[in-house]
Amino acid sequence: MGEVHSFAPTCVSALQLEAIRQQLSDVTDRLSDEQILCLADSLHDQLRARRLVRIHASERMERRMCAGGGEAFPF
Repeated sequence: MGEVHSFAPTCVSALQLEAIRQQLSDVTDRLSDEQILCLADSLHDQLRARRLVRIHASERMERRMCAGGGEAFPF
């Protein structure tokens, strides 16, 4: 299977991302270990879901390109 790239638009600037990261860092001081793990699991689940969508889209595209016979990328 080929390499999977992110085609999602950047919706958050680096400055906004840093602000979110800092807010999370500040909040985690007040969270239990279980709550932190729950938050981390939620983020990880989002990444898994995105990756699956990208992989399925890539596979569909390759099937369509190869439908006429031959490899999609013969080089």
